Amino acid sequence: TFAQMKALWFANSRYTTEFTAAYANRDNSFIAETDSTITESHDWDFEWSLNLVEAIALTGNNTLRVGGFYNRWVAPYGKRFYAGRRCDLSTFAGVVVDEHRFGRLLLDGGLRWQRTYMNEYGAYNIDGTAKGFGKVPPVTDTWEPSILNWSLGASFAASPVLTLNANASAGTIRSRPGTLTSDLADPDDEFRFKLDAGFQARLRNAGLFTLTGFYVKQDNAIILSGATQKVDDRIHELYENRDQDQTGVEMELRSTSLWKMGNVFFNIAVMNNRAEIGGDMKKDEEKPDVVMGGGVSLSRNGYDLNIFVKSMSPYESARF
Repeated sequence: TFAQMKALWFANSRYTTEFTAAYANRDNSFIAETDSTITESHDWDFEWSLNLVEAIALTGNNTLRVGGFYNRWVAPYGKRFYAGRRCDLSTFAGVVVDEHRFGRLLLDGGLRWQRTYMNEYGAYNIDGTAKGFGKVPPVTDTWEPSILNWSLGASFAASPVLTLNANASAGTIRSRPGTLTSDLADPDDEFRFKLDAGFQARLRNAGLFTLTGFYVKQDNAIILSGATQKVDDRIHELYENRDQDQTGVEMELRSTSLWKMGNVFFNIAVMNNRAEIGGDMKKDEEKPDVVMGGGVSLSRNGYDLNIFVKSMSPYESARF
């Protein structure tokens, strides 16, 4: 069950306030089958969040956005590996973004700070064995380390029909609660850096054409290892850390309005995916090299029709 409410208030020409509230309730049953046994487990958790952003027009060319975020996540009877152990986390975040226009050049930069408070968090056995983990005292009333992410962006209107764009972002990513390595320990934090640059052109009587090159670097990326471990009749997926990167180009073509009813679009991304395997960076066979998509959206007299198609090149995975 998911619910979301958003409110937007225009105080005057300089101040705009946006408030969002959301709630999610997930009630799942998982069945694990082996050659000899079939086990079923119940997994229930819920969360709610509040997000407030204030936009302030400092000048005619500068807009400052300041926001605060709160999220409360509770798994009363545990989650994944922590079955039977209550998890109750409160996450606080703050963000500040400044956008300034210098004629045809638009620059923006932002910082996001985040920290999580563990009201109660079921713990695993620090000796590296799953036996008796239910007897380990939970972590209570403890702050996790802070996380800081940043982003920079630029957009230049080279002409009435051509815009140049560039964006960069970086920061730390922590593993989700319940994520464990083969040593039954939390994975190391991941550091991720993203960079993309390209252009967008408005084609006369044709539509919008976008071409973007991108690069992603992940140090200690948190990924599924493909291994599992059975604990108290439950099978748990295990994770690992590894370095990986991705370089690619994405192209999209979106038509103008067709017969005043809708438009057609097509996009394709070609990527070179690498991962650390045996100490060397090698081709990552678990990711597709080409992803294509397309579709048509039509609307008439209160009725709409949307058809979307997606295709990916072959890739390997031991997790299906």
